Amino acid sequence: MNYQEEVGMQNQRFAVVDIETSGGDPKRERITEIAIYLLEGGKIVEEFSTLLNPEKSIPSYITKLTGITNEMVRNAPKFYEVAKRIVEITQDAIFVGHNVGFDYGFVQNEFKRLGYRYRRVTFDTVRVSRKLLPGHASYSLGNLSADLGITLENRHRAAGDARATVDLFRILLDKAVEEEIVSTIQIEKKFGKNISRMLFETLPEDTGVYYLHDSSGNIIYIGKGTNIAKRATTHFASYNDPKAHDMCSRVADISYELTTSELIALLKEDIEIKRQRPLFNHLQRRKSSGYGLYATYNDEGYLALGIAKSSKNGVLVATFPSVQKAKKMLFSLIEQFSLCQKICGLYKSTGACFHYQIGICKGACRGEEDPDLYNQRVEQAIAYLNDITKNFFVVEEDKDSDMVSIVKVEKGKFVGYGYASKDFLSGNQHELHDLITSSTETSNSIKIINAYIGKSRTAKVIQF
Repeated sequence: MNYQEEVGMQNQRFAVVDIETSGGDPKRERITEIAIYLLEGGKIVEEFSTLLNPEKSIPSYITKLTGITNEMVRNAPKFYEVAKRIVEITQDAIFVGHNVGFDYGFVQNEFKRLGYRYRRVTFDTVRVSRKLLPGHASYSLGNLSADLGITLENRHRAAGDARATVDLFRILLDKAVEEEIVSTIQIEKKFGKNISRMLFETLPEDTGVYYLHDSSGNIIYIGKGTNIAKRATTHFASYNDPKAHDMCSRVADISYELTTSELIALLKEDIEIKRQRPLFNHLQRRKSSGYGLYATYNDEGYLALGIAKSSKNGVLVATFPSVQKAKKMLFSLIEQFSLCQKICGLYKSTGACFHYQIGICKGACRGEEDPDLYNQRVEQAIAYLNDITKNFFVVEEDKDSDMVSIVKVEKGKFVGYGYASKDFLSGNQHELHDLITSSTETSNSIKIINAYIGKSRTAKVIQF
């Protein structure tokens, strides 16, 4: 199939873009290199590539990955010096990228710092590749290039990656029908004058947090999704619901922040809702997730460990994604430290617990063991539990890109998160510590993390 004739894209402009950055967070990090190839009729008609001075130091691990040093960008132009050129070369063009939400999100944030609202319709070669080129083990640019015979030079440099994306894009054009190339969301007719089709066409189909704004710019709702575009539009699908109608009728704009990781999206959504207190999030009944293992003194002076959703008087020792996992851990502690099943709430009887009958329990349930001696073993159990559950990383690879997300928990508290390339990580724990950017912790953070670990098949826990 000839894409120019069959797809009808002879006059459509496509700006294929790739960037390199000083890190993975578009709100905190900056662009260090950008490359743009402008296509018309499938042919490259213009190109632009430059290093950029990020106005901050480039971390050593980024330099190892990209080869871009602080010295190389010291005299390079700053983003504001090339901003006009970027606007011009992408004007009236569809913004194309491999995992486009990453590139587009960074470019948008750079323009936002300049007080300019940058909007383009986007096209994600990862998403379309998964639809039109099924069966690949990975849809990273490196893997697809190897599978499809695409030349990929200067990997992790903007011009090399963008040029390979051009070749991949041409393959996709040859396989696509017109509705796969430019998807339209006919939504403004149904949902009122405040919403434009362009607004929805610029939303990425990537994981992150999104914000619904009213006409004054106020945030009225915060949500998260593994596909922001799809998740945001579901609010309008339930337009007949009075509460949904009220909210949707006020929406005038949608902004978002990409996270790569669903876990980071969950954490940021929770943080942002508590910080911003949006009007329509208050209408939700947010269910608490997970179970806690609490320590509290009973009437006889014994320190009792027990499982509960919450406790007014107990001290939270650890959290678990399910009651089954909490019980499994508690049973393990009981056996390892000779604790009493009855005092721990796992043996319901008027007499002694079963472990007393077989010689494991030392008689606390019958008042035969001194509370101080028993409590010493409970404290040892708690200390052991702290060692194995309080300090760890949650590491997860993104299936559609080369990015890895890292969440850090230290001393039982959510510390922060970070990102790295799969090519960079060697498994050295010192590297993981260096990648973390501090973040706010809420009362739900640890519950969110433990619940996610419990259900995720791809998250890896690395203790330290």
